[in-house]
Amino acid sequence: MLPFKTGAGTGCSCRLTEIKPIEREEVFLVSDRGNNNARERYEWRRIECELLDYNLLPIHYNVNSTALTSEAKKVIDEKLLKLLLARPELRVEINSHTDSRASDDFNLQLSEKRALNVVDYLVSKGIKRSRLEYHGYGETQLVNQCANGVECTEEEHAANRRTEFRVLPR
Repeated sequence: MLPFKTGAGTGCSCRLTEIKPIEREEVFLVSDRGNNNARERYEWRRIECELLDYNLLPIHYNVNSTALTSEAKKVIDEKLLKLLLARPELRVEINSHTDSRASDDFNLQLSEKRALNVVDYLVSKGIKRSRLEYHGYGETQLVNQCANGVECTEEEHAANRRTEFRVLPR
């Protein structure tokens, strides 16, 4: 708890009041059991709040490539497949991005194919396609200044070639 002064600067006497930190907790509907008892009708499970935000999958794509390397597959297995197998009620959104070094149209198509490759890989591992949603954003959501015509290092361009995931609300 953090101390907080009230009445400061207003001529009022100051006193310390403790303010409790806000803790964000999310619950996720797993199933509707369908009986009439409202309290027991639904099953809820907690979900880690950070999974609702965009989480970087540290997959590194080669320039102009959609191929998932063996290292990329290992990352997917450890970070995403493990979660999806443990929590069959979850749906996940997968978003891929590119750097800015090709045409906007090419990059949009490339990012869509990268995201679809992640989906196809997860499906090949037994995850239902209906649990997966994907989008390709091309170079529309760069994480740095490396837009068209801006000179950047390879490392800076590589930061934009990324795939992210987040858990979708039901």
